[in-house]
Amino acid sequence: MLKYEKSDNTVTIHVDSSILQVQIIDHYIIHIKKVLDNSVASKIPDYVTVLSPQKTPWQVAEKNGQVIISTDSVKVIVNANGNIQYQNQKDNKLLSETKDYTYINPKNQGNKVSQSFAVGDEAIYGLV
Repeated sequence: MLKYEKSDNTVTIHVDSSILQVQIIDHYIIHIKKVLDNSVASKIPDYVTVLSPQKTPWQVAEKNGQVIISTDSVKVIVNANGNIQYQNQKDNKLLSETKDYTYINPKNQGNKVSQSFAVGDEAIYGLV
């Protein structure tokens, strides 16, 4: 079972030696940050998500060893090994992180990072 903490617009999930922060920006935008437990916070500004979190109704639940975060438009499912899957509210898979090429390997002067996704039945443009 994954342990998670919920705050106003963020769910923090601890998986093995990493921390996932799932931030609800609005109905369609979910910002996810994955870092190692002992890593130092980056001083580089985050240009990926520049919109401030909006007042958006959302829920979080734990089911079958997964943490499920959902708005009225999308679901983010985090499984026991920390891999992420995005679905629409009809449970159609939009995007799934693959386990084979997703990793963070700590090195002396930084981390070696790789992330890989498989696309569901939808096209990438206009996922929902």
